[in-house]
Amino acid sequence: MRLPAQLMKTKSYKWYIVTFIAVASLSAAYAVQRDLLGRYAQYQQREEQVRSMQRQVDAFEEQVSRAQQRVKDLDADPLELEAAIRHIKRLVREGETIYRIQPKSTTE
Repeated sequence: MRLPAQLMKTKSYKWYIVTFIAVASLSAAYAVQRDLLGRYAQYQQREEQVRSMQRQVDAFEEQVSRAQQRVKDLDADPLELEAAIRHIKRLVREGETIYRIQPKSTTE
């Protein structure tokens, strides 16, 4: 025959199991109802997009830094400045001859 203390432990244990199963069932139903797996997948996808955009921002910042350094270098050296202007505007000094080498055309 069971003692009252043992009977209380058995009832308490059964109540614990029933409560645990109920909470687990409600949690699963909530996760399905709110599509938590789908939302988590979207979250991961957006996190990857953020990381990709951050890499692009870093690359653009590097380009800006190089361009700023190039401007500083041009300001410091007048010959480099002249060469850059002549290259961009395709200017030629008086008496200079420009030779352009063109690849052979494939239609011949």
